[in-house]
Amino acid sequence: MKNDIERVAQLFKEQTNSLSHNESMVHYEQQREQYDKEYLAFIEYYSRDECYLCGKSFKSISKLKPCLH
Repeated sequence: MKNDIERVAQLFKEQTNSLSHNESMVHYEQQREQYDKEYLAFIEYYSRDECYLCGKSFKSISKLKPCLH
């Protein structure tokens, strides 16, 4: 398992090192936009005491459909 993790990490490192500056910036902007969307969704749902991942109340726990909240 450790070898798999190391192999995947090495592949990721090689991929990111091969990106041009422009490609890297495009990727960064895409990630930032996604983080911003998730953050805004989190704030909106949190203000209603709901999970932004599943939309259910924080008070609910489902054994059939568990959520990270």
